[in-house]
Parts: sequence; structure tokens; C-alpha cells
Amino acid sequence: HPDPLIEDYDNIQSSGNNTPPKDFVCPITTYVLEDPVTSETGQTYERKAIQEWMERGNSTCPIARQKLHSTQLPKINYVLRRFIANWQEKDQNSTPVQMQLNRCEPEYQPVKISAPHTSLGGLGSLDGTINELCCAITNLCTSEILRESEMAVLQIEQIWREGQMVDIQTILSKPPVVNGFVDILSNSVDPHVLMATIFLLCELGSRDSCVIHTLTRVDTDVECIVALFQKGLLEAVVLIYLLMPFIGNLAEMELLDSFLKVLLGREEDFVSMFMKPKAASVLLLQHVLRNTEDERASKIVKRLTSARVVEAILCILEAELVEERLSAMLILMRCMQLDGRCINMIANKAELTHLLESFIESNEAHRFEIIQFLSELVKLNRRTLNEQVLHIIKNDSTYSSMHSLLIYLQTALPDQCPVVAGLILQLDLLAEPRKMSIYREEAVDVLIMCLRNSDNPDAQIAAAETLLVLLGRFPILVNLLSGSFYLNVQDLAGQIVMWRKMILEICLVVKRQRSVSFL
Repeated sequence: HPDPLIEDYDNIQSSGNNTPPKDFVCPITTYVLEDPVTSETGQTYERKAIQEWMERGNSTCPIARQKLHSTQLPKINYVLRRFIANWQEKDQNSTPVQMQLNRCEPEYQPVKISAPHTSLGGLGSLDGTINELCCAITNLCTSEILRESEMAVLQIEQIWREGQMVDIQTILSKPPVVNGFVDILSNSVDPHVLMATIFLLCELGSRDSCVIHTLTRVDTDVECIVALFQKGLLEAVVLIYLLMPFIGNLAEMELLDSFLKVLLGREEDFVSMFMKPKAASVLLLQHVLRNTEDERASKIVKRLTSARVVEAILCILEAELVEERLSAMLILMRCMQLDGRCINMIANKAELTHLLESFIESNEAHRFEIIQFLSELVKLNRRTLNEQVLHIIKNDSTYSSMHSLLIYLQTALPDQCPVVAGLILQLDLLAEPRKMSIYREEAVDVLIMCLRNSDNPDAQIAAAETLLVLLGRFPILVNLLSGSFYLNVQDLAGQIVMWRKMILEICLVVKRQRSVSFL
């Protein structure tokens, strides 16, 4: 049989991949080997790394975990070094000698630490807590006894919680340590150990993107984390949120039941982490609904309304995190769009103050989503409740909602304008329906402009549909649109019928033009 090392090298050579073969990388330092030596167990290491390992009193192979009968290191493995040299010559993009596996810049690193090049060997030079951490990491990564590795995790968690997180972050973020944590997730059945491991991975992953890259290198690692979440380790949802950019279709993972358990759970029952599990669940659920077709999304919405999760999501509208509020809002909007029966319940129980404050803090896209949500919310059959919600939108904010909406209308995209103008009209008509205002004048002008904009069918349809809804609810709009403010009450019914007929005709013509344009 051919040498597996040669096969591995040939595969890399043919594929053009600049990732070094695993046999070219020291398992201790995670760097490409410069001075490779092969121990009696057949495992190859960087000479300085394995030498430091043995000088600290270790008598077993770090990887094979077999006893080393000789402390005398052999000569350099020239064959392997030649293969590495050839690979580096073939790969113009590789950095000789110092190329590290999975190297990446962390997204957040408050203090830069001069970390040793050997992930374990250099730890012995640090004092106090770091020495204690070194022993725990050694047990985590090398012990053949599961209980020893589990106790190491609990010890590392205690060290992390007691402080000096920045100092130990770089050490714990090394791939060998992260892989040691994953091994615990795969083998342990102790709920406290599993929870501590998830906690540590979440804390490290939120600070250093390299941890997330290490976790996503192997699909089975992600599957293990998802399986633990499905089995009841609900805090794992935070780690899944961190892994989300690297996970495929979340909707296909059957996570809805677990999301619901988190959303219906009590906040005090969860372990305190950098992000609350409920926040992670609502962010993930929003992501699933946004990226799911209507038929499948309808089934999810049905589960949400039948499981009374809507009430729990309504509470999240008051969350401190703006992204959390917006995700809760988008879930509720999807529920209203796909199941109109829940509009009254949402309108009755929604606390909108924090969401209205979010309008100022959000970007343009999120601002329009807030306007869409508020527009959906006032599509109520009960006039009294509808006016009550409109009054809340108009008055329950520290800033002028009307002014903010008018400013937004002036820069909104054409197909967004009708929705914004429609909401402004409803708010303005609350006070004095027959008294003209700058808000009403601007909104009506925008709607008429959109109706006449034949170059933008989406804007025409949106304007027509907006007016079709509003004319039945606010007959005074007939006067505004016709230019006459002195119509008799008897004329209103006829005017409404006329405008409805005209708007319906516009909708049909525009939709017909759109269908022809796609042929």
C-alpha cells in the first residue's frame, strides 16, 4: 500500500489547496513543522514543543497517549521536511515555517497579548492562575480518563468566571483546546460539564472568530451542538446563533420545538452568558421565517399562535437589545401577514414605546420594517381599537412620530412611499379630519404621484391598494383627492364608489402590464 503521507501530499498538490496537510502540522503548536521529529509512537512534533512537553515531567505521547520509554529525541525527519519544502515551493501563497492552521483575525480583541507559539509548552512560563489553567488544559487535551477531562472543564470555567478573561482568552481559543471542548460535548453525559463547556465556547466564540472557524471545520462538531440543543441543553442556542453564518438551512434542522421551549422558559432558569438564550432564539427564529417560503412559514406561524408563543414574543418588544426588538417585531409581522386572526391580540397586548424609540436608532431598512409593522397593526376591523393603536403610535414616543415619518417619506424609495404616506394619513386624520395640514398634504401628493408613476408598477399598485383601504375607512379622503372640501354627505358614497372603481382599474391595468412584461 502507498504511504498515506505521500497520498496526502499528492492530493494537496493536485487540488491546489493552500491548507497544509495534517501531517505537515505540529499538533501541539498548530504551525507547519520546521524541525520535525517523530516519536516512538509514530507521531511527529515540532522539536522544541515536544522537548518542553517532556521537560515538564510528562512521560506520555501528547496525541497517542502512550508511554514514552525514551526521553532522547531522534534526528530530524528529513523525508517529511523535504515534502514540506516541496509543498511550500508549489504553494506560492503559503508562508514558510510560520503558517498557522486556521489563522484568522478575531472580530473582537480588547487587549492584544503576546501569546507563546507553542499552545501548551509556553504556558509553563506564566505564573499563578495561568499555571493552574495550564494543568487544566493539559488534562482536557491529553487525559484518557473522561472524568479528568470533565473536571478540567469545570476548573477552566471557574478560572474564567473569577476574572482575567482577557489574559486567558488567547490561550483557550487555540484549536487544540477548542477541539478538547468539542470532545467533551461528544462524550460527556454530565449536564453540569456540558453546560460549562457550552458556556465557555459561547464566551470565547463571541470574542474571537477563530473559535467559530475551528468549530465549523468539521460538520459533525456542529451537528453535535445542534443535537444537544434538541435534547434539552437550551443554552446551546446561543452557540448556534454564533455558528449561524456557517450553518446551512436552519429551517431544515427541526429546531422549532427547542426555540419554543426557550421562548416559553423563565429567564432566571438560564445560565447567564454574553447573550440571553431568549435573545438568540428570537434572532434565529426571525432568520428562519425570513428565509422560508410562505407555505412552510405558515406552518411555523400556526405553531407560534397555537402554542401561545406570540405573547412571549410580545414581551421581547421591550428588550434592551435593539436587534432583539426588531427580530420580535418581524416575527409578529409575519404572523399578522400569514394569520390575520392574531392581529387583534397583538394590537391589544403590544407595548410599542420601545419599538417607536428604535425607529430613531435603526438604519433605513429597519425603519421601513417598523413602518410596515405599524401599518399591519392598524389593519383592524374594530374601529375603537384601531384608533387606540394610532393614538399610541402618534403620542407614546419621546420624539414626534409624525415629523419623523414625514422626514423618512421625503427620502423613501418609490415602492415604500405609499406605505409611509398611508400611515401618515391615518395618524393625521385622528385630530381634525377636515383641517388641512402639511403632513396630510405631503402624504396625498405622494400617493397621487405614485399612482401616476407608470415607470414603477410596484409603486402604483402599492399606492392604489393603500388608497383602496383608506377610502373606506376615512371618507374625507375623497374630498382631499378630488380637490373639493365642501361635498355634501350624500355625495360621499358615490365618490367612494367612483374612487374604488378607478383604483381597482389601475390595479388591474398595472398588474396586466407587469404580467405582459414578464412574457
